[in-house]
Amino acid sequence: MRKESKTSSKALLAKTGKTLRARLSHIRYKNQQKSSFSANGFVSGIQVSFADSQTNSFINRVLSANGLSNVIPISSRKVERWDIWTKAKVVIGKSNGSGANKTKFNLKSLNIGMDRRIAQDKIIGFALGLGKQDRTATGSDFSGDIDTTQYTLSSYGALELSNKGSIEAVLGVAKATHDISNSADQDNSNGFFASIAYRADLQTQSVDLSPFIRYDINRIKMKANDILTSSETNTDEAIALGIDISKTANYKEGQLTRFVSLEYKSDLRRDGNDYLSKNAEQEVSVKLGLDYQQDDIITSVSYERIQSTNNKAHSNGIEGTIRWKF
Repeated sequence: MRKESKTSSKALLAKTGKTLRARLSHIRYKNQQKSSFSANGFVSGIQVSFADSQTNSFINRVLSANGLSNVIPISSRKVERWDIWTKAKVVIGKSNGSGANKTKFNLKSLNIGMDRRIAQDKIIGFALGLGKQDRTATGSDFSGDIDTTQYTLSSYGALELSNKGSIEAVLGVAKATHDISNSADQDNSNGFFASIAYRADLQTQSVDLSPFIRYDINRIKMKANDILTSSETNTDEAIALGIDISKTANYKEGQLTRFVSLEYKSDLRRDGNDYLSKNAEQEVSVKLGLDYQQDDIITSVSYERIQSTNNKAHSNGIEGTIRWKF
């Protein structure tokens, strides 16, 4: 029973982490578009020139010889203001564990965040999240329904390394309640989650490639219900390697992006007493879908398959998402 509760919390934390990393990717992609625009003739600043061409040429030569420019730079409003965004997500699917263990689930989440650039190469943001997952489990340890409601408070940021990629980090805390169908008691849990990743950005034939390596950690503590039960703490650590592939084209009055995400993830703890529905110590995930953006609203639909590499455990999920910015 507690294994399924922890699994539910873990799944909600994972979705929150993915949401924040997707937000960082969105900001980075938009910044690359603006950088391309700037590189093609746009001057960010006030350009000083003289009506007399000879005087203008002389002044420019003097400034250039001293490593100066005739453009007085001005700060960008984008660096100064906070952007506020929201994202709503629905996921339905099922997972099969070892033997007859299996779970059907549906997940709903809502996140609201705000972020800004604190320098041309640095991003910082904060987010609040509400997630709910309903699970129906059939297994040797527990069979029944568990409904989990979880609240998260997160911070996220990125350091962009010019044309060498970026370093991304996410850190958050969570509090959850778990309602169990065959129990009058309600489980409660607290937790934290964090990740740090290095991501590169490449492009070939108008296809964007973004390989990455990431370290994940989360800790979930189930509180004691009464004097007959004790608290339980579980910590997960993992290393992930993967690549995101996408191609964007104009479609009607917006932009259509087709994407594929491939990821290999290895559990560093290798805890044999882990969750009932945990896929495996090592797993490969494939996610493919479509994003459509019109103005500040992005809708998305995708399919994800997670397959273990050391047994037949797997899960399938269909996800629908809408994101918008105030």
